[in-house]
This record gives sequence, structure tokens and C-alpha cells, in this order.
Amino acid sequence: MSTKTEIANAALKAMGEKRIDSLDQETKPARSLKAVYNVARRAALREHPWNFGSTETTLTKSATTSGTQWAYEHPVPSDFIRLVDVIGLGGRYKLKRVRGVGRVIACDVTPITIEYIADVTVEADFDPSFVAMFALKLAGMTATDITGSGALADSIESRYERQLRLARGVDAMENGQDEIEDGGGWNAARQ
Repeated sequence: MSTKTEIANAALKAMGEKRIDSLDQETKPARSLKAVYNVARRAALREHPWNFGSTETTLTKSATTSGTQWAYEHPVPSDFIRLVDVIGLGGRYKLKRVRGVGRVIACDVTPITIEYIADVTVEADFDPSFVAMFALKLAGMTATDITGSGALADSIESRYERQLRLARGVDAMENGQDEIEDGGGWNAARQ
């Protein structure tokens, strides 16, 4: 289980900087990390359909539509970060922004069930591989401000990309495998 301060300190360690006691501390590193923490967290959550952030919900239609080709518009939940799937629609939908309403999923069916990545704000819920990747994302976003070194920021960005690949791989290994239907092909030819 991680905390904001532990994640921030992992970012500072990647920069070779001293630890902080809190993101509310009146130091340049704490102020810099705090300023981008939520933006970085949301961006990191959008990087992959993380198992720990995945949730399903059923959406009902909006009272009005914006007059598009679709019959219905379904406002997304307030904690919506990334759409993973509209279950059962096979790609016949569109995620869009409607002025005055926000983001909606437009389609010709209602209600709909979606799988999406939620804005996970409780650090204890983060996967450990995600924490390591997120700390490097924070470090990359703040390294130039904190250390004055653009070269360090570039180096951390490379480490971040490697950790992102690793975290995605670990996360993907925890997914079950969908049953594959064999339409006769190879197995039928063997018989």
C-alpha cells in the first residue's frame, strides 16, 4: 500500500533529491510535485486499461440529445478517465463531448453497460507496478523545475517508458483469457 508522500518520495529519489515529509510542506520539491500530482495521476491512469482501475456500470440515456446520427447519448460517470468497452455493442458507438453536458457515449441502444477506468484517488488501491511507473511520471514532469536539469528529465522519461512497458505487461498477465471459439479451422483439419 502506498501513500501520496511515498510516491512523491520515490519521484524525488529518481531525481537524486532529498525526501519530503508531506506534499503540503513549504519546499520547492513539495510544491512542484503537488502542483502536477493529480494531472499526472489521471494521465497515468489513461495509459492502459489497468485492472485495479477497471469498473463496470450501466448508463441511462440523457434527457436530450445533441442532434447527431445517434439515437441516444449516455453521460459518463463523474470519475470516468478512459473507456475500455461498451459491452455488447461491438464498436457501434462514439465517445464525444457535448457542450453543457460533458462527455457522453452516443449510440442507438439504451441503457448500455460500459467498462471504464475510474479516477482512482486512493493510493492504497494502486498496483505496485503502477506506483513505480507513476512515480517516474511525476519525476519526469517535475525534474526540470526541481533540479534545473533537462537532461535528467529526459533520462527519467526513458526510465518511465521502460517501467510503463513492464507495468502494462504485469497487469496484462493478471487478465483471464477469453475463451477462443474455433470455427472448425485447425482442429477440424486435424480430425
